[in-house]
Amino acid sequence: MRKTYLDKIFEVGTSYKTHERVAYIIKKLGTNDTSSIYLKIQNWVTGNLIQNVAPAYKTDSTNIGPLNLEGLYYVIPPKTDFSVVGTSGKYMRAIGYVLLLDPGEVLPAEHQSRFQAQFNSYKTYVTGTYDFGSATAWSAGDEVELYSLTPKTNETYIFNDLLLIEYSGFTANPGDVTIQFYIDNNPLEYLYDSSVNPGIDLLSIPSYSGVSANEDVFKLRDLPIELEGDHTLKITAKNVSGADISLSSASITLYAVVQYHRKG
Repeated sequence: MRKTYLDKIFEVGTSYKTHERVAYIIKKLGTNDTSSIYLKIQNWVTGNLIQNVAPAYKTDSTNIGPLNLEGLYYVIPPKTDFSVVGTSGKYMRAIGYVLLLDPGEVLPAEHQSRFQAQFNSYKTYVTGTYDFGSATAWSAGDEVELYSLTPKTNETYIFNDLLLIEYSGFTANPGDVTIQFYIDNNPLEYLYDSSVNPGIDLLSIPSYSGVSANEDVFKLRDLPIELEGDHTLKITAKNVSGADISLSSASITLYAVVQYHRKG
């Protein structure tokens, strides 16, 4: 068995098939699709991605590039049909390595095991938006819901990766807006002095293209949020500036990269 580099573009709408002695081990994925896109392997679907959390290339106008799948990588075994499902004309960039098997050689056990697990355990993203509509002011102290999730009984979501926020229609200065987290309506940051606002400052969580504001992306890796089935996570934004914030067709959109696990 030999290895060589995998760095290929797979286009939406094209059917692909691996050679009878070739396997693809995909460690990173990126895309130019601004809507959901995913790999379909042997008619089994994998995790959704989007350019906002996994752009195909890191450039001087983005603070991230292709998403590192880490231990939840994808395996496409020999002689296997696969395709990319997404917006017509878009693509996925797959990075990793190609396994070139000798005659009679089989896929190593670790990759066979990952192949069996990858359709129930993978990285994906979640997103939510609050649209202020025609409102012209965000009142001081008002808190709005950006995202809410209640997994099914057999599902677990682990928020331990990228958290990104895009906003428009208002100006935020450091300390004006905080992002807060609740599990079953209980705040994660439940102890604080009245002079200190709970939550994470909005400007500490830039969008993937927000390099002019902050090049340092925010990750939940050190203190992950593990959401078990039948429990509810809520993520909000709160105006803590002490004054109204002027709005003009304003909205806030949150993206988070998560690990998804399904039992049974």
